[in-house]
Amino acid sequence: MKSPAEGADTPTWEQKFKSHFSATLNVCVDIWVRCIENGIRHFHLLWALYHLKVYRTESVAAGTLIHLEDRWDDWNMWGPTCYVDGSNCKVWERRPISKSDFSHKFKRAGIRYEVATAFGVSKIVHIGGGVPCGDWPDLKLARHSLLPRLALDECVAGDKGYREEVGNGRFWTPIDNPDCNKEFDFHNKLLQRMGAHHETVNKRLKDFGVLAQCFRGDRSKHPDCFFACACITQIYLRYKPLFHLA
Repeated sequence: MKSPAEGADTPTWEQKFKSHFSATLNVCVDIWVRCIENGIRHFHLLWALYHLKVYRTESVAAGTLIHLEDRWDDWNMWGPTCYVDGSNCKVWERRPISKSDFSHKFKRAGIRYEVATAFGVSKIVHIGGGVPCGDWPDLKLARHSLLPRLALDECVAGDKGYREEVGNGRFWTPIDNPDCNKEFDFHNKLLQRMGAHHETVNKRLKDFGVLAQCFRGDRSKHPDCFFACACITQIYLRYKPLFHLA
């Protein structure tokens, strides 16, 4: 928020501060002192003021950490810009049982998300989904959630679940029986490395019990939990980055 050319005493800096928190720095200091005087020792003042100012939902707030534009950072200027894959989470069966919930992976009810990661940097660049597994296979979800956000003719990488009926379209996917062609073999090996790069993120997401275990709460709250875990994972990637693809 503060640039090297701006001090906290400049009108521009104060205007930016107020646009985020609806209060000046002096007002925030006054509130903080009053909180301390009244024994409130663990008071996240700026978070609270920001929430009151913006009043975003959890899923929208997740966007402040996850940006699709980051896929261009240190991109090598050829091929796909990111790797996308589905992530399924177990949930309680609805009554009556619905086929739309069925996950072939779990053989029971599940909610599907999609996660896209960049190649040039260790960042999640897209989160989508929170939809019933049976009604939303990977390709359908990506067409609905990710592709409309991409540039014209931009391609992304994925596994066989993203193959389209006619060619691969905007998805780089594995090629069957590549042994007779060195170019195809190289293509598949590159995709395997991209997939392993991405799978590290999936494993870190499933380190959270709320995503790895069967969700026992209100199903409508599950997307908020997933997006929160994704934001924490995004921060963790700053300290434990993914291996370099080059």
